[in-house]
Amino acid sequence: MKPTAGLAQRESRRSSNDEAEWIATDRICMIGAWSARAILVLVAAYVVVFVVGFAYVGNLNKPLPDPYLAIAEVLILLMAPIMVTLMLAMHDCAPARAKPCTQIAHG
Repeated sequence: MKPTAGLAQRESRRSSNDEAEWIATDRICMIGAWSARAILVLVAAYVVVFVVGFAYVGNLNKPLPDPYLAIAEVLILLMAPIMVTLMLAMHDCAPARAKPCTQIAHG
């Protein structure tokens, strides 16, 4: 089955009454996709900061030095609201049978 077949079926089921709801859901799913991409970039930056920081120290038993630790903490603070946004988008875009699971995962 081609991926466009599912899209065509979804388009045919749309009625004029719930067109605004479908547009809102599509926008929320797009926000979720962008949130996932942002998390991917921030996690990659976080890993790079830790690798460079521990390479600078040269010993994994010592704590991470201050500039590297501060950058990692800022990245964590940036990731937190984006992760919440991603979870809310996942809950909204989930099928009805999965809503209880996504609600429990978010809570």
